[in-house]
Amino acid sequence: MVKNEKVLILVDQFEELFRYKSTGTGLMPAENATRFVNLIETSVNQTEAEYITIITMRSDFIGECAHFQAFTQLINNSNYWYLT
Repeated sequence: MVKNEKVLILVDQFEELFRYKSTGTGLMPAENATRFVNLIETSVNQTEAEYITIITMRSDFIGECAHFQAFTQLINNSNYWYLT
């Protein structure tokens, strides 16, 4: 990673993560879902490069983010749009 480099991370259909986390079945077991969220948190909080993270998810899943306290705080401190 080069200092001052800009990186864009785009995660589409983020709500799919919660389907697998809650059931513990499917392609992503619960521990992998937690690791994935932790990686997003780490990328946002690091200072070596500028990370711009865009996450899309259905609004009816926003409450599921409460399972990840630090991640919820990142969402609350960010810019987000609600589209219908």
